[in-house]
Amino acid sequence: MKLSRDIQSLSVFKRDSSKYLRQIKKTRAPLVLTVNGKAAAVVLDPDSYESYLREKDWQDTMAGS
Repeated sequence: MKLSRDIQSLSVFKRDSSKYLRQIKKTRAPLVLTVNGKAAAVVLDPDSYESYLREKDWQDTMAGS
């Protein structure tokens, strides 16, 4: 994660959302959105999110064994 690139305020994201969506698609790195300097949301590309869900499901299955 590159802090200057992957952490942005929500207001900047709203203003330049298409730019940041291209960045997320290209880098596949999550984008942390902040409100008043605190993390408020994380934006992921769909493939990364699906991978996250598969990994979480696998970990939940293994924890239940």
